[in-house]
Amino acid sequence: MGKSSVARLLMERANRPTALVARDHYMFMFTAADMQGALDQELIKNNVLTCLAHGFDVIFEGNFKPEDHELLLHSLLAAHPEENYIFYLNASLTETLRRHNTRDQILSAVEMEALYSRARPLGRPAEVVIDERSSLEETVKVIKTASGT
Repeated sequence: MGKSSVARLLMERANRPTALVARDHYMFMFTAADMQGALDQELIKNNVLTCLAHGFDVIFEGNFKPEDHELLLHSLLAAHPEENYIFYLNASLTETLRRHNTRDQILSAVEMEALYSRARPLGRPAEVVIDERSSLEETVKVIKTASGT
């Protein structure tokens, strides 16, 4: 069970208009890596806020590192201060690499390890950490219960 699987199942079971904004889509859309950080975050912010402004719930899925994404997340939470929920799927490096090997390789195992070393909960109030032993169904239930959807 990974982030994308959880996000897809949440979309399938949504009771209200919902948009999925997957960070990976933005992360790999530019060839100029030095420009990627600023551009992908600007596009993400604009898309999330546009969806919210049009009455959609937004599932914003991806790996977020506090040092890289704090300003983006802060600006989104400030612009939409209510009904925000943050969930961290806490998977071991072994499990992360196992999952990574089941899909198309955008990043090498070495690059995944480097990213993994920087991944951690954001430390925001009410952030829910979900253990890797949680099944897909259990994880979706936790999220739907916490968000009241």
